[in-house]
Amino acid sequence: MVGFCRRFRRRMNRRWKRSPSRLVVSDPDICAEKLASEITALQPVRISCFMGLLGIPQARTLRSMERFGAEVMPRLEQHFGGLAHIGHPR
Repeated sequence: MVGFCRRFRRRMNRRWKRSPSRLVVSDPDICAEKLASEITALQPVRISCFMGLLGIPQARTLRSMERFGAEVMPRLEQHFGGLAHIGHPR
């Protein structure tokens, strides 16, 4: 199992290095700006956030989730005037 985890980690690290623009990792202002831009451009029906990345301790992941809810979501709500209509025609 340990060998599998090492191989998986190396493979995922290579993928993330090839596509850093797909990750939204920064301070709350930049995260909100990037997400708002992608939401506006793509008009998604739903968004999934994966915050528990391999190798990051659970305490840091939980803190990131708390900050996302407390600092990023309010910025997105302010930008869009609420989020209930996202993915639905007005």
